[in-house]
Amino acid sequence: MRLTGEPDQSRLISILGPCTGAAPTCEITLDGRRAVDYRFADTSGGAVEWSRAIGSATSMVEVMAISHGTGDRAWVAGTGFGQYSLGGPEQGSNATTAYVPFVVQYGEDDGGYVVERRFPTVGYAAPSSVVTMPTGGLVFAARYNSTLDLGGEVAERAVGCAGGMALARYDEALNRVWSNGFGNASCGAPVAGLDSVGGIILSGWLLDRMDFGGGFIGGARVQRLFAAGFDADGGFSQAFDVPTMSTTTAAASAVVGLPDGGIVLGGSFLGQFPLGGVPLDSQGIISGFLVAYTPAGQELWSRPLGVATGGALVSSMALDPGGDLYVLGEFSGTLALEGSSVTSRGDVDVFVARFTGSGDLIWLTSFGGPGLERGGSIAITAKGVAVSGSYSPELQVAAQTLTAAGSEDVFVIGLSREGEVRWARSFGSSGVDRAGGLSSTGDGGLLLAGRFDGVTVNGTGFSIPDAGPRTTAPIRAVRKGAVLLRLWP
Repeated sequence: MRLTGEPDQSRLISILGPCTGAAPTCEITLDGRRAVDYRFADTSGGAVEWSRAIGSATSMVEVMAISHGTGDRAWVAGTGFGQYSLGGPEQGSNATTAYVPFVVQYGEDDGGYVVERRFPTVGYAAPSSVVTMPTGGLVFAARYNSTLDLGGEVAERAVGCAGGMALARYDEALNRVWSNGFGNASCGAPVAGLDSVGGIILSGWLLDRMDFGGGFIGGARVQRLFAAGFDADGGFSQAFDVPTMSTTTAAASAVVGLPDGGIVLGGSFLGQFPLGGVPLDSQGIISGFLVAYTPAGQELWSRPLGVATGGALVSSMALDPGGDLYVLGEFSGTLALEGSSVTSRGDVDVFVARFTGSGDLIWLTSFGGPGLERGGSIAITAKGVAVSGSYSPELQVAAQTLTAAGSEDVFVIGLSREGEVRWARSFGSSGVDRAGGLSSTGDGGLLLAGRFDGVTVNGTGFSIPDAGPRTTAPIRAVRKGAVLLRLWP
């Protein structure tokens, strides 16, 4: 149990024991009736509560996705090569040609290691989504280019294809429940989400035909957007693709299920893409889209993003408990939506928008600087919404200016439900640092993953500003690795 309060205002704090430190809030840990630990902790928005480094001096590790699990635990998915520990025994190999995906569970309260599973592969494989199932366990989606051992079943692409997709479910102990490998078509990194009844939605793009269980969809050597549905037991339910011109490329980068059973796909296209029943021409610029479909593929509503005004794309989406849709993306030039518009300050800026479940815009805002900004992930919090990404060399967030320590740093911004900036934080090193996942926790916190490139601080390893009073693992020297941070919301 932990209690927090202002030391000069809380009689409880002064009775239980003295605090030391300079931060504004006193945190006391209780064991039964006895106070066992006293410390000051910075509980302002975005402050680091604890941190955990993943990597070694000879490894390369990257975290792609995080999902709040059951109770006070979180699932973290990534990939890497070399010998490194996720918290348990050090594993891996020195083969630089095989990136081995992993899923690991940590405690959200203290970052404590719980359980892990690694997925042997030949070639490159990486998870793109990890989704917590309502009845426990998780669903894991990944892309691979040769073979991928899902635990009792090996997914293998067809000879001559550039890659395949894997979708698998595991229980709380990471034992395989079921798995599917779709390897007879070239495809991009798949994204996964849940529909309104606890089924699984898989989306992305196809370059060839693919059979998800109900017959082939897609076309020969034409990149198409697709969505496929499965029940919680892995059984096929529906699949559709969106026909496009032979010169068009289209891909989904985010998917959410709507309360009424529909699905929303967000992504980007180049060429002509059908929105509102009319082929929309991007005019040679990568443009974004939001489009809602029935499970059978009938369009419900759509919103083009950045067409003919500089370009845009969708990075991440999340649905709040009331059914409103929050979108994080990137844009250049002017982004106009339903009478609202934002203009980029530099090459590429990030935008955040809130829509109703029927696609009506509620608000639109943006953040940028003179350089290049990248959208990462978006997460619903008890106090609003948080977004992550990367920037260089500066990022203007309302009246606050963030300055990168190196060529690219990670940002996290907390917003109210009305789109007002509550706080902004920057994390980085002298190298290239990228955001690798963002998730809310069961008790209202935030988990942020980052990829940090060859960082040193005090000669010991990663640079984590204000590493937090409860850092659970030594910040050790690494080659290129990941850091998991818990932030106050």
